[in-house]
Amino acid sequence: MRLLVPVLVGLVAQTGHVLAGSRGWQPEVSKSSLDRRYYVINTDRSEGDRMPWPNRQIRYCFVDDEAERALDDLIVAAHDIWLRKGLGSEFTISKVGRAECTGDHRFDTLMVYWSGDNGMMATFEGLPNADSIIRNSENPEVRPKMILTTSVRMGMLNQEQNFAHELGHAWGLYHEHQNPAFWSKGTIKNALGGTVFGPENGGNWRCENLKDYQDRLGGGGLVVQNPNNYNNGGFGPRIGVEELCRDYDFARKGQFSARDYLPMPKAMGIATSSGMGEDDVDWSSIMIYPSGAGAVGEASPGNDQRSYILTKPNGDPIPINDSPSQRDIAAMHKLYGRSKSARAKDLLQKTGGTVTSTFKKLFPESAGNADGSGCL
Repeated sequence: MRLLVPVLVGLVAQTGHVLAGSRGWQPEVSKSSLDRRYYVINTDRSEGDRMPWPNRQIRYCFVDDEAERALDDLIVAAHDIWLRKGLGSEFTISKVGRAECTGDHRFDTLMVYWSGDNGMMATFEGLPNADSIIRNSENPEVRPKMILTTSVRMGMLNQEQNFAHELGHAWGLYHEHQNPAFWSKGTIKNALGGTVFGPENGGNWRCENLKDYQDRLGGGGLVVQNPNNYNNGGFGPRIGVEELCRDYDFARKGQFSARDYLPMPKAMGIATSSGMGEDDVDWSSIMIYPSGAGAVGEASPGNDQRSYILTKPNGDPIPINDSPSQRDIAAMHKLYGRSKSARAKDLLQKTGGTVTSTFKKLFPESAGNADGSGCL
């Protein structure tokens, strides 16, 4: 989900063990396949305000002991999912003391919150770069955050898989389905004319099935602030729910969950391919929502009765993906690069070298726009 500035910065932004590991060797994925997608933070300082984590390491702490007890093992397990699927062994997570997450250090660490068994999830993507207005804030609540729930009735209907998705955001990956290149032009703001999602592509965007749609319909939509409109108390026109279903910025400002589906402004993210068709979408990505995420209807592990919100162009549902795809892994390696030592270890692993047995397990001794992303 996406929250307002400064709401999201406050809510999401959004010395301990260092977890490291190595992947079981994965078959090569064809270059043409990998070229189809990456949708990640824009690290161009002339356009974006985000940067990757230094040294490929997420440094995080828990806001309190209760959050640590509820989430600590699950975060480790979520990281392990990425490692098992091929994320380079140099990509680590490090739990640090709370003192290291305060003061100016807060901009370079991730504070983790627990929203209970029925709460929300939301994560700040990457870190604010040196030019980001976030770093100018004196509010101690303005910082990168991750909010996690232990519910199994939302997202992937699985705690570890939901957390693995959130780790993808923390590393700097956006939702696959929010790439503006995939959305049809016409009624959807920011869309670039793709043939995958949107009203003009078989009507596979069903905003009316969102859980909070009826509340927004009954509430009359969103009143947009306009300081120059003195004759109307500083407010502009009321934005109805139809417009909230078409415009990412309006949905974000209105705290409407369509913000987690609609295409984002082009400058916010980088896609390394200009592909706009069905074959360009990574349908196996852990960063793409299953069709029922955030929808009305009951759901529990093995019993997903949620309505569909976004589907494939032919109407087929987008499945629940339980782990990162090879293109997700390639996106991470593209965003951060690979160290020479890690590539050498992977080569030894592939050929049965001396590091193979060590790197088949986690090391036991290691035991502005400030929007963030989350999951429905």
